[in-house]
Amino acid sequence: MLYKIGEKISVDLSEYLKEHTNEADRATVANQHNYGPSILNAVIKRNRNVTSENCPMLNDVMKIAIQTRNHKKQYFDKTHRQILKEVEA
Repeated sequence: MLYKIGEKISVDLSEYLKEHTNEADRATVANQHNYGPSILNAVIKRNRNVTSENCPMLNDVMKIAIQTRNHKKQYFDKTHRQILKEVEA
């Protein structure tokens, strides 16, 4: 499990969220939930536990991370195919 209420998020989830979101993404999500970004950043950096109050905010930032990762994957897959064509030509 990537996270449980009352515990810190997993190291894997922390790294994933740091890789695929930025400070602006996190600030936007925090503001939408009427929190300051420091709370969300502390959860992502594993300095705070997940609570029932910050869990919806964590779920929303996970959705952004998934979208960002999928966009990056599409871009790099396309670029990879182009590079292969050049190398194999």
